[in-house]
Amino acid sequence: MLDCNLDETSVTLYQEPRRGMLTPGAKRKAARAAIGFHRKCPKASTRSAFTHVAILCSDAEVQKKIPQILLVRDSLCSQVKYEEIKSQLPDHVKIWRTKNGWMNVDTFVKVMDELSKSLASLKDTHQIVLSCDAYKAHLHQRCWRAAARHNILMFTIPAKITYALQPLDVYVFAQYKRKLRQTAQEQAIRARSSGVTLEGTILATSSTVTELLHGRSWAHAFSRLGLHGRQNEVSRNLLKHIAVEETPVVGAGFPELKDLMNCWPSRLEPPIGCVFSAVAKVVQGLPSTEADVVEPKAPSPAAPMLWVGRTRSTSHMALPAPDDLPPVPPPPFPPPVHGAAVPRLHRLPSRPMMPSDTPPPAV
Repeated sequence: MLDCNLDETSVTLYQEPRRGMLTPGAKRKAARAAIGFHRKCPKASTRSAFTHVAILCSDAEVQKKIPQILLVRDSLCSQVKYEEIKSQLPDHVKIWRTKNGWMNVDTFVKVMDELSKSLASLKDTHQIVLSCDAYKAHLHQRCWRAAARHNILMFTIPAKITYALQPLDVYVFAQYKRKLRQTAQEQAIRARSSGVTLEGTILATSSTVTELLHGRSWAHAFSRLGLHGRQNEVSRNLLKHIAVEETPVVGAGFPELKDLMNCWPSRLEPPIGCVFSAVAKVVQGLPSTEADVVEPKAPSPAAPMLWVGRTRSTSHMALPAPDDLPPVPPPPFPPPVHGAAVPRLHRLPSRPMMPSDTPPPAV
């Protein structure tokens, strides 16, 4: 089994420096200045950003094959600049020009295709399990179908608890942003320029990804959060976050519908058939007694209504009838026959008719 985690984070063009970036002489000079030292940066650079689609893996060797995708808004990066930046990036860092520079359903399907392509040599020996948060662009039917098409088992981390259960949020993004700020400042110092460019920030991001994520094992991030299948390795810090003293015992069967609804955002119904479609493909090789549980039983159809006309309220109809009551007699009128002619009623006038010699009422 190969555990993976996917999440997005926003990367601003201007990486604001934190404390500790000034030399002692510069600090003394900044203390005498009225404003202090600030990097000259236009407001457009402080507000512009692109998206890093980060994918984490529990295997260090497989992590080298997994792509890290940067989504850049097309209005922020021209086609010429895009080709120039793309030629400077390593193979494990991809850059895509999109309309809004953020994750949507179409982009998620493309990410699934790219992930499956990069791990094509491992599909015969490993089962890929992908976890992601409850962002609506991850939960669309097309996303689940794309995962099933590539034989990827995908599950959702419950909403409003990703800060404690998602490996990228818990173990990666904090040090990733800190390392990115440091790398961006080092590049600006080497270039002896205070300007902020899209190319410089993307190259700093690529360098940070290569140093922090590429070829590093993150198995501890999955095991300590209970996403590796061994519940006895869950960290005490996580149990403290979710206010549980001991690790709860969770069965290996399918979750109940109420438990599945708790993992979904409010006002969003889970597509049951699409969610378990990948599971159905995986268990096709199991015996029939185990594979039968994948397909849920369809509810029995309701009894057809034999009478035509007004009946009692549905709340009374839902009550079971006692056995000692006599059967209800049929209605006194025969039910209409399909296709039979029905007499047409005359339409009443919209206002009462008056004789011609009667003057109209005064308005």
